[in-house]
Amino acid sequence: MFCLLFIQTIHAFPVGRPDVGKILGPGVGGAWDDYKVSGPVVRQSRDGSWNMWYYGRSKEFNKTADLINLPSGHIGLSHSKDGLTDFARVKGPLLDGAVFGPSSNEAGGEAFDFLHVGIGDIVWEEARQQWVMYYFGGDGEYGPTPYGQARGIYMKIGKAESPDGVQWSRAPGVLLDKGAAGDFDALFVGWPQVVDFGKADVIPGVKQGMFYHTFNAVTFGFEIGLATSSDTTGNKWIKRGPIHLPRGAPGSYCDLGHATRCVIPDPANRKKLLMFAECANTQNSNCIAVYGSNDGLLWENMHPAGPVFVGAGKGSGRWDAQALGCPSVTVRDDCFYMYYVGFTESSSEGAALGCIGLAVSDGMDFTKWKRMGE
Repeated sequence: MFCLLFIQTIHAFPVGRPDVGKILGPGVGGAWDDYKVSGPVVRQSRDGSWNMWYYGRSKEFNKTADLINLPSGHIGLSHSKDGLTDFARVKGPLLDGAVFGPSSNEAGGEAFDFLHVGIGDIVWEEARQQWVMYYFGGDGEYGPTPYGQARGIYMKIGKAESPDGVQWSRAPGVLLDKGAAGDFDALFVGWPQVVDFGKADVIPGVKQGMFYHTFNAVTFGFEIGLATSSDTTGNKWIKRGPIHLPRGAPGSYCDLGHATRCVIPDPANRKKLLMFAECANTQNSNCIAVYGSNDGLLWENMHPAGPVFVGAGKGSGRWDAQALGCPSVTVRDDCFYMYYVGFTESSSEGAALGCIGLAVSDGMDFTKWKRMGE
């Protein structure tokens, strides 16, 4: 509770303000992210300040012929002294300020991330004093989407490294490939998140787990997969298949399954994992629920009564009235801090133009949240 009182004292936004909780929107005209922003990944720097990497695309980039309808395109960085407000964009070396983007043509064809990229996770590697980024990308091949055939749907996962979070070097090739025909992840693998299983002692002999999601065209729903690594290099991964996290009944808040997520060790039990997951549904009102697991494969709902964080609601006039997704959760000040993407209530394509926000739990109770400034 202390952290909420602290935030309300230092950042006393008027309650009911339409942009309450919002910390970053699309960039200024002509910037690499002047159309869409999404996928925040927030990490504290060694000097105590905070970095937020995220992906987005510009209006110009969005004109790419038959490009898949997602916010992905390039990756950028913003910086904040306290991680709560005043996130300032860091000008990167690429397209109008981005720090990472699609790769160039490789000899003999296109790279797997030639068309668009998006960030999944960032990890600090202490031994080598560098940031490691796990990202996803797609090439120019056409494939099926809910909006018809589009380029970039066959996404795969890659890896990059950086000493400062701004200048990045790609690791060659694909780190985790999409599945074969008939596999649950045959369409794409994306939005990777890497968890240190060694500290949590989740699976004996396994050092790291990579959670990702896909869309299963057979069951017509989103599913989360798990791959594991027996070393700490993050270079070799073995797929364990889809995790056991059943989708909801028709009409429920998760009747299309689960997509983006953030998995962390449970602060109350370091041998257990918590997952803050985006629940997809046919009502277009995606929300956040919390699940727990002892092994990373079998999950239980930690709040069976329903989601723990939802859109501000129809008629609220809020920037995140309609739907939420892409949670990135950190623990600090004896609270959970959740950075997320929110979407406004709209009947036009404007509903897809999300912004990034921040919500804080009531102490260590992950079932009760307030947007920063409420």
